[in-house]
Amino acid sequence: AEDAYTKAVELDPKDAGAWLNLAYASYKNYKFAAARDCLLKGIHLDEKGTSAYALLCEFHLSGNVVMEPLGVLEKALSLEKATDAFRAFIRLLRAMVFLHNGDRTPFSEDLEAGAGLLKGIDKEAMRMVLGDLLEFLVDVTCQDTIEDIKAYSEGLGGISPDVGTVFNPLKYVLDYYTQYFAPEKKKGASVIRAQRVLDDIPSELRGPVEEMVQTVKKNILWSEKRPK
Repeated sequence: AEDAYTKAVELDPKDAGAWLNLAYASYKNYKFAAARDCLLKGIHLDEKGTSAYALLCEFHLSGNVVMEPLGVLEKALSLEKATDAFRAFIRLLRAMVFLHNGDRTPFSEDLEAGAGLLKGIDKEAMRMVLGDLLEFLVDVTCQDTIEDIKAYSEGLGGISPDVGTVFNPLKYVLDYYTQYFAPEKKKGASVIRAQRVLDDIPSELRGPVEEMVQTVKKNILWSEKRPK
């Protein structure tokens, strides 16, 4: 995939999407500096493309790419003629970065501001923002971020209960991995407890939750294979 995306940017160096694809492919091949450079190129070409900012924050939260995203996110919020949906998504992304960095006050401010912006956009735009946000949170879920994501989803739900319900499936995923990573006195006990979480999921949520669990598991395996 990386070779194909490299050829794509060579054919059209102004294709922002191709640069983002190359950034992600490089990242998955543990080429973190190259991933960062490609991502910044993509953002430069399309400053209002939300997926690029989500990827930027994912790189930061993973701890694999040495790059502070706050300056880039601040610039995004200052863009002229940006939609409220765009600003809401950037605010909500930045809230997660602040929380992960231990900055609770700006975390709360951005979470509230993002939730406020969501109230002013149409339902379809809100659905897309929340869908992208949920996908982002699943992608950054790992042992080091579980508690942050719990605090994030609970905080957002406290501000806007209707919005908070969107993250109900994620709560089961977080509960699953809380048990999965819990210390165990008997080998295999944590896996059994985690499976019980899945067994108790309402039938209407089982499919989405199991899919998210598998996504997180793949990301964990990828992280464990990172070259030392």
